[in-house]
Amino acid sequence: MSDSNISFHITGNGVDKTVKTKADGTVDVELMPGTYTVTEQDIDRYEAQKSQRVTIVSGQTSTVTFNNKLKRGSLEVIKTSEDQFVQDMTFHLYGTSLSGLPVDEYAVTDASGVTRFENVLISGSALYTWKRSIPLSGMWFRLPRRRLSSGMSSPSAVSLIS
Repeated sequence: MSDSNISFHITGNGVDKTVKTKADGTVDVELMPGTYTVTEQDIDRYEAQKSQRVTIVSGQTSTVTFNNKLKRGSLEVIKTSEDQFVQDMTFHLYGTSLSGLPVDEYAVTDASGVTRFENVLISGSALYTWKRSIPLSGMWFRLPRRRLSSGMSSPSAVSLIS
């Protein structure tokens, strides 16, 4: 997503207007000398910004910079099980964030079955998918015995679908 078409409201010295950024994220506006307040309008994917004051001096260029930070949040997953086996369960959270960036995170439960995905970009109308992930390392699989004819080797990977 680009930073074009972000609205800024400018007030002060008899001015009360809204301008929008160009494709490069900048705004060019001519103002009379004086002091103005510039407010970035709320954008769903960014943290709200504080208004800034700027003083315009005749014959000089004044700059106001807003540093947008993408909104983030946390998700807590609580694993329960009849047999109380809840530790070391891996969960996978994935999808596309509201900003259009991919999210692909893993988290492992503690002894009480709790895990948290921290500092995750927020989602938009397309929700994230999360599921329990079963890693192959550290797990045992019993494969049927079979004879290998010459030229065949043992399997190098096992697929597990649950």
